[in-house]
Amino acid sequence: MPKLEKVYTVDKMTGIPNWMEVIEMGKLNRSKWESQLEVIKSTISPKDCASLIYTSGTTGTPKGVMLSHENLVQNFLAADMKEIRPHGFDAVPRILEKIYETIISRGKKLPGVKKKLFFWAVDLGLRYKIDEESSWFYKQKLKIADRLIFSKWRAAIGGLANSVGCGGAALPNDIERIFWAAGIKILNMYGLTETSPIITLNRGTRPLLKLGSVGCVIDGVQLKIAEDGEILCKGHNVMMGYYKNEELAKQSFTEDGWFKTGDIGHLIDDKFLMVTDRKKEIFKLSNGKYVAPQSVEIKYKNSIFIENLMVIGGT
Repeated sequence: MPKLEKVYTVDKMTGIPNWMEVIEMGKLNRSKWESQLEVIKSTISPKDCASLIYTSGTTGTPKGVMLSHENLVQNFLAADMKEIRPHGFDAVPRILEKIYETIISRGKKLPGVKKKLFFWAVDLGLRYKIDEESSWFYKQKLKIADRLIFSKWRAAIGGLANSVGCGGAALPNDIERIFWAAGIKILNMYGLTETSPIITLNRGTRPLLKLGSVGCVIDGVQLKIAEDGEILCKGHNVMMGYYKNEELAKQSFTEDGWFKTGDIGHLIDDKFLMVTDRKKEIFKLSNGKYVAPQSVEIKYKNSIFIENLMVIGGT
């Protein structure tokens, strides 16, 4: 490393520079560093590379995704943070499934009437619809279920959480509905490392909310579905490219500049995105029909007896 000038230790060691010396230099030369910082800031463009994030490699060799300052800053969603208050958390679907399974297993151990009330509330929650779509009678029953059962669900995860940002994989629709019924809004989202990461987000209220979908595009992002069903997007969130791999980056875009996500999906009402599967995972049966294994896997994984499942296509 030709530019390496000095090495500092974390723990104090005799005769070797310690990192606290850097802190002291900063304090003694504050005005000098602040003016230098402003000079450096003035040379940086929003489109300059800010970070390299490597993909997991599940679909091939890990790729270094180059994200610009603009990619990262635009994805903070300041307006949505007012709606998604800090009384919440982010989670992958498997975390929510495990929470649900734990609660259900406790419910099964309840005696007599308590057990019947518990599963009455669960059944009610599985039929949950947002306010405008629910009847007055359903809302009254939900209030009773909340008082007797769902308030305890919230207590089980700290008592304050009222929203959960969820992404990274497909979330079973039943899990989404029952958490909403329990007063915990699951805000489904969709994106990739290459889109830093959010493309669409289900908001907490209408008209930008549709349960079962991964929501609508965030501000400044465009989305369309290709003829073969692949989800394409454009916007400030799309990466600069892959580090030292221009050819692969070029293959990730259409000729007119749309980023190819590699996922298959469709739009409802021209705005709510439904993701059905990875493009590479869809297979063709001998009768000519195509199967998206993810939808089959999710159906079976709704069972508390199944931790994971893989659909295999054969002849």
